[in-house]
Amino acid sequence: MILPNKHLLSQDSLIGIGGLLLTKIGPDGTTVSKLWECVRDRREVVTYDRFILTLDALYLLGYIGLEGGWVTIRERPA
Repeated sequence: MILPNKHLLSQDSLIGIGGLLLTKIGPDGTTVSKLWECVRDRREVVTYDRFILTLDALYLLGYIGLEGGWVTIRERPA
């Protein structure tokens, strides 16, 4: 479910959905509700639960942060 395998396509894994979410977050960030509005009709996301699980995974991996109610993309060290 987190990573793709022979039974799970990459776009259906949490990492694949995470890539989709990262493309929807602008340089100034966005709110969770606005991000949900952008992706809720996508076939990959399917449910709000998977959306939140993906946000959790991205946060734990250090790709996104939450600052003042805004979801922002974090700088990754080189």
